[in-house]
Amino acid sequence: MKKITKIVSVVLALLMLGAVAGCSNSKTISLGTSMENAWAYRYQDMEVPIGLYLNYMSIAYQDASSKYEGEGMTGDSKIKDNDDKEVTVSEYVKSEAKRYCMEYIAYQMDAKNVVEGTDYAYTAEDVEKYVDDYFSQMESMYAMYGYTGYSRDSMYSSVEGMGVSKQSYDASIAYEYYKDAIFKGLYASGGKQEVSNDELEKYFTESYTHYRYVFASYKTTETVEGADTDTTTEVDISDELKKEYKEVFEGIAKSTESAESFGNGVLDYMKKYEITSDPTVARTEKLDSSSADEAILSAVKELGDNKAKVVEAEDGIYVVFKGDIKEYVDFLTIEMPTIETETTDDTADETADTTENADTADTEADDAEAEPEYKLNEVTSGMNRDTLLYEYKDEDFKAYTADIVAKISGDVTSNDKEISKYDVSMFVAE
Repeated sequence: MKKITKIVSVVLALLMLGAVAGCSNSKTISLGTSMENAWAYRYQDMEVPIGLYLNYMSIAYQDASSKYEGEGMTGDSKIKDNDDKEVTVSEYVKSEAKRYCMEYIAYQMDAKNVVEGTDYAYTAEDVEKYVDDYFSQMESMYAMYGYTGYSRDSMYSSVEGMGVSKQSYDASIAYEYYKDAIFKGLYASGGKQEVSNDELEKYFTESYTHYRYVFASYKTTETVEGADTDTTTEVDISDELKKEYKEVFEGIAKSTESAESFGNGVLDYMKKYEITSDPTVARTEKLDSSSADEAILSAVKELGDNKAKVVEAEDGIYVVFKGDIKEYVDFLTIEMPTIETETTDDTADETADTTENADTADTEADDAEAEPEYKLNEVTSGMNRDTLLYEYKDEDFKAYTADIVAKISGDVTSNDKEISKYDVSMFVAE
């Protein structure tokens, strides 16, 4: 089976469980029966162990915490659920835990049929490898954030005190594998409802915008020497310099006919003011969900493709460029996407030469002051085909999931006696 590449999202979701285990009141949950025999839901010969249900309760509790805007959240606190309906935290956690369990059953029952005859067919060994890879990714993520001493056994230990067995924890990771297998078996290349590059390109070009901007501040800093310490204060630049910035940016805007010409204008600006670090901010995103300043977004919406304009603000001035989004779809056909604009083969050769001759350059620098290097950063979209595909088919897959859950729900048995033993109080810190 082709490698499924959503492990990082699983890491982020299941990090929540570790966080709950680490910062809750650390109650040890007595299940009454062995983990193998205690179950929450049953469908035909498949059982969802109570430990897996508790796992999903913990994840749902963390999700509820992110939705709650007050302090001291309890089971009776009110939040908005995913349908914007007001519910208690207790109701939300139990509902979400049940949803996860129902999907866990539905995905396992459906996955083999969906992937049959596609490149996404899998074996039990593939699922086990996915789980192993998850723990490797988890270890790397913990290390990245400065947490030491993490291991697979330490994570098992942290959740077992909450009643989640090793098998249940592994099963929660495998849930993501089955879910992803179905998604790719339906929509990915070679899937039964394959989404073509043309369809994705249409979605991308109709939904996304590529733009860039450079900002010049109307503020600078002044250092005043004191008897004991120096004081740095922010002051306005001169009116002459403000006027100069405006003229330079207007020149860039006027000469812009492409990403390349905009980049050349920015390079001239960098050289004029001896700015050795590329000041360009480049984004490829949906404008309705952008966090950029409204002045920038308004300018982008007004601009035609491959055009630029100057926007003045209270604290500085921008030159804003809008690209032709059709020039940024290369990532649909390459595995690791990069969107190259100003970088050329000659530039790449020069970079290689500079690296190979670094020792010589360092020696020569001892005898003569090195000239500053002015270079634009490589522009990338931050997108890849899988990311765009998941976004594009998200609502369709939710509907598909609801359908396969509905097909089994009437035949699923709920172990209410066992489920009723647990509520959100076990996650509330004392």
